[in-house]
Parts: sequence; C-alpha cells; structure tokens
Amino acid sequence: RFNDPMYFALGCFVLAAYIPVISLTIRRLHDVGYSGWMILIALIPWIGGFILFILTILPSEDRPNRYG
Repeated sequence: RFNDPMYFALGCFVLAAYIPVISLTIRRLHDVGYSGWMILIALIPWIGGFILFILTILPSEDRPNRYG
C-alpha cells in the first residue's frame, strides 16, 4: 500500500519544505528577542503550538538585539 511512488514524492516534499519553515521560525524568534531553542516549546502537547504562535506574532525589537 505504501509502495506507491506518490508517497515517496510526498515524503520528499514534506522534508524539503520543513527545513525552511524551521529556519524561518527561528529567525522570527531572534527578531522578537528570544533564543531559537524556544522553537522546542512547540513540543508541549496541546498548548505548545499556540504559545509559539503568540511568540512569533509579537512585534520585533526596535533596537539591535544580541542575534544581529
């Protein structure tokens, strides 16, 4: 059932799209002033994704932060 080449293509696409999503989320966390390790908060069941969403919609810091 899972030997269909379409599953392989879908899996490759998901892996190829997931890496940029992680990097953009970490960059956004740096813009807000948090460490990139805060992305791991999404691993908390039920509420982690919501907390990460809230952190990424906060306004950026006006001054240069320690991440550049």
